[in-house]
Amino acid sequence: MRVLIFCRIIFSVLLFSPGLITAQGFKAGLMLGLATTQVDGDGYAGYDKPGLTAGAFVNRSFGDRWSGEMEIYYVEKGSRHTPKPDYGDYTFFKMSLNYVEVPLLIRTQMGKFLFDGGPSLAFLLNYGVEDANGPEEIQTPFKQIDFCSNIGVSYQLLSKLSLNWRFQYSMIPIRTMADLNSYRGLRKQWNDVLSFTLHYQF
Repeated sequence: MRVLIFCRIIFSVLLFSPGLITAQGFKAGLMLGLATTQVDGDGYAGYDKPGLTAGAFVNRSFGDRWSGEMEIYYVEKGSRHTPKPDYGDYTFFKMSLNYVEVPLLIRTQMGKFLFDGGPSLAFLLNYGVEDANGPEEIQTPFKQIDFCSNIGVSYQLLSKLSLNWRFQYSMIPIRTMADLNSYRGLRKQWNDVLSFTLHYQF
């Protein structure tokens, strides 16, 4: 609940006070895109689960090339495995993890390219796991906070519009499960995300 209240406050400031933000030397904008995700340690491979990512950002320059940016957005992470009957695979699996995420990024400009990197905190809103029989009962819950590292690059499409590609990986496990077949009897899981977003700066 506190996370949602915080998000509403941030979005209200960004949407209804762009003039005030600009007057303080900051620039703000909105972002919308697609996250392709997987969870390392779930037994499957591939960025097969698409998800929405949408939010806002604020940044400030520290010279001709360097700047800092804070973002806040909703993102749908998780993993998905679909059956492949031609290969004798009839397994269906889907893990849904929905977060509000706040990255703090350092950026450097090189022509029309803008490189960024930094940490982020993601706050888990809800989650679910299902197979071919429907929703599964989750014995081991997911951690409420995901601490991630980020690295990405943007390309300036228009004066106020850019396209960002970003790779993100959990720095600590999002869940640790008992597994007698793995090292020390534990199996850890991490979020692994490739995202593609459009950024519009006011």
